[in-house]
Amino acid sequence: MKVAVVEKIFLLLETLARAEQPMPLKLLTDLTKLPKPTIYRLLQTLQQLGYVVRHDSDYLIGHRIQKLASGPIHQRLKETARPLMRHLHKTLNETVNLGIREGFRVRYVEYLETTRSLRMIVRPGQSDALFSTALGRAILSTLPAEEVDRLVATVAKQTTGEKPKIAPLKASLASVRKKGWSEENEETTEGVCCLGLSLDFLGHADAAVSVSVPTARFNAKCRDSIQTIFRQYRTLHE
Repeated sequence: MKVAVVEKIFLLLETLARAEQPMPLKLLTDLTKLPKPTIYRLLQTLQQLGYVVRHDSDYLIGHRIQKLASGPIHQRLKETARPLMRHLHKTLNETVNLGIREGFRVRYVEYLETTRSLRMIVRPGQSDALFSTALGRAILSTLPAEEVDRLVATVAKQTTGEKPKIAPLKASLASVRKKGWSEENEETTEGVCCLGLSLDFLGHADAAVSVSVPTARFNAKCRDSIQTIFRQYRTLHE
């Protein structure tokens, strides 16, 4: 039996979770199709409980949701991904990242840092855009086309922030599906290239592993080495 208020709460939380920035009440009303007074009452309660935070007149996901997201399921993800991450790190001595999708962003949950002086540094809890990162596109490549369309349409309704271009994104995702991994060239951080692999074959379709390499070291040999490890590991576990 469905409980209407619970459905409304989760619709509201999921809408906030997909946002890249705090959302105003009017936009929440437009996206959820819920009455404005209903949304306002729910937001007040969720804010008191710590599941929603108000920033000026806008709303975003609160710390208690983030705390829930760091529970046992993330621990299982880390344990599952570590053998691949350690193999990549030992073979390449480049920074290896583990990320999970949260709305329209990818949050880093673990990393193994290169010992070389030239490196990209990320920290667990930091996040980047879903559409422009190797991690994000690896995750998006496992979604049905209609789900990707829905995500892009939702972002397009937002009043601020960069909007993803649907045609190049679809072309990029088609390339990821064909090759089996994604590639990012200085789209998030200048001077850094990344290759990403979805962990759907390990039972974590909302997560991916990437290798971040400074452009000064990202040559054909480096790319081939990463792709070979990705291909071999996926074949071994499929």
